[in-house]
Amino acid sequence: MKAFKQLTKYLGVSAVLLSLSMGVMAKPEMFKQLDLSDDQKQQLKDMRGDKKQKHKAFKASMKSIKQKSIALLDNYSESEAQKIADEMAEMVKQKTLTRLAHHQAIYAILTDKQKQKYKTLLSEQKMPFEHKRKHGKSHH
Repeated sequence: MKAFKQLTKYLGVSAVLLSLSMGVMAKPEMFKQLDLSDDQKQQLKDMRGDKKQKHKAFKASMKSIKQKSIALLDNYSESEAQKIADEMAEMVKQKTLTRLAHHQAIYAILTDKQKQKYKTLLSEQKMPFEHKRKHGKSHH
C-alpha cells in the first residue's frame, strides 16, 4: 500500500510538472490578430510541421514512462521510482526547451509591431494551472 501511495504521489507531481512545462502556448487564433504576411504564414506552417514531429516523439516517451510507472506497481523499488522520476524531469525540461525555442522562432519572423502584439497576447494567456475548475474537473 505504501508503494502505491508513493507511486500515485509521484504520478500526480509528474502531471503537475508536465502541465507547467507546457507553459503559455502560441494558439492559432493568436496569429489572426498579428496580420501576418503570406510569407510569415508559410514559415509558421513549416514550423508547425517540425513541432508536430517533436510532439509525436514526446508522446511516445510519455507513454513509455506511463508503462514503466504502472509496471512498478507490481514490484515497487525506490531506485526504479527515482529512475522514472529522473526520466520524467528530463522530459519536462526538454518540452520546456522546445516550447521556448518555438516561441523564439516565431518571434524572429515577426515585425517590431507584431512582436509587441505577440508578447501582449502571450501575457494575456493563462498558464495550464490557471484554468478554473468546475465540479472537480479542469477544462481543456
